Amino acid sequence: MNTVLRPVGPEPARVYWTRRLLVLGALIVAATLVWTLVQGGGGTPSDAKEGASPTAPVDASDDGATDDPATDATGAAAECLAKNLELTVAAGRANYPADSSPSFTVTVTNTGDAGCTVDVGEASRELLVTSGSDRIWSSLDCDAGEDASRNLLLGAGKSDTHEASWDRIRSDEKCSDGLPEPRPGTYKAQVKLNGAKSEKATFVLE
Repeated sequence: MNTVLRPVGPEPARVYWTRRLLVLGALIVAATLVWTLVQGGGGTPSDAKEGASPTAPVDASDDGATDDPATDATGAAAECLAKNLELTVAAGRANYPADSSPSFTVTVTNTGDAGCTVDVGEASRELLVTSGSDRIWSSLDCDAGEDASRNLLLGAGKSDTHEASWDRIRSDEKCSDGLPEPRPGTYKAQVKLNGAKSEKATFVLE
């Protein structure tokens, strides 16, 4: 015990005390580093997973996805407003022979400043064919598109383009039978979606 409190050796006592203090200091620094590493690495992979925000898959057009969507109170992307939707419809050709069905290219563009969601499927989008004041056919008659949804996250300034067609038949909202077939003449097609509507495209049935 005396050799611990009173170092014995050829060197002066202060030399041995200095060496002991240096060793003690090194041990304290090492213990502090070990404690810091243990505390800093205490998290688990599951903690990281729990802290991450889950994301739900959303269908998107080829170039319409956005990383800056407008969000609602729940944090989900907001639905596109009618004022931010620009719709266009173009007939595949100007004249359709008697044995051919008219086809159309429908384009939906988000003119807003942020991304938003929109269902461009037949469940929500209406293709309407008229001739003068005569309502000829609607894609929504007879619940034709009740199960056909296609939800998109459409980026600001982005567009989605898809094809639609008409089988040259007449329909009404009551899904009546025995309606007269459309006759040769000039017709117009228009697209409506979420309260927005396109200009009318003109084509001729021969």
